[in-house]
Amino acid sequence: MEDDAEIYYPPLAPELGYLVEYLRRLDFIEPGAAGPVRLSFTEIRSWALLSGVQLKPWEVDLLRQMSTEFVSEVNAAENPQRPAPWMPVDALQEKQAIARRIKDVLRGG
Repeated sequence: MEDDAEIYYPPLAPELGYLVEYLRRLDFIEPGAAGPVRLSFTEIRSWALLSGVQLKPWEVDLLRQMSTEFVSEVNAAENPQRPAPWMPVDALQEKQAIARRIKDVLRGG
């Protein structure tokens, strides 16, 4: 990505921003034998105890779900043809249309 390129972030309800910060502080994922895995209950509990954060059960569930989605994106990113997950839909459609036009030109059509 170019240094001056603007990064798109999907809208996030301001009241949920603290959970994204918690996930960042938890490092998003854990290392597993075959690659990254979602955060375990033990990891989240240990972090919360050491950080002095009291999590509600639904917050723990959401952090684990967010971690699961992060692992899915990490794994999917191995495919070089996969679009970036933060790309706006209209930009993605434009990129796909350009790719089709290039293919048509290369095919002589």
